[in-house]
Amino acid sequence: MKVIGENCYLYSLWTGHLKVYNGFITESMRSSGLASFKTKTERYLCSARPGVIYNGSLWFFEQNIEEAKKLLIEYEELAILSLQEKINNHLNKIKILKE
Repeated sequence: MKVIGENCYLYSLWTGHLKVYNGFITESMRSSGLASFKTKTERYLCSARPGVIYNGSLWFFEQNIEEAKKLLIEYEELAILSLQEKINNHLNKIKILKE
């Protein structure tokens, strides 16, 4: 198992809260591009690249909560746009069916 970084910070949105974890990160043995972030008691699957969101989480070599918040906001805004497009598509289908 190759260690990517020690004393790193993981930022995760979970059940409406931004959680910050300190730990080390290793390459995932199962999937390329993914890594395992480990704290003293827990392990999280994340991107192998710092600052890249995977499954609502991202990590940095150094503490950077403001950058994490900025990237997570962009991620959530894109998710909202995607949902709005899907809603509009379904509304258009209903409109066509009613004509």
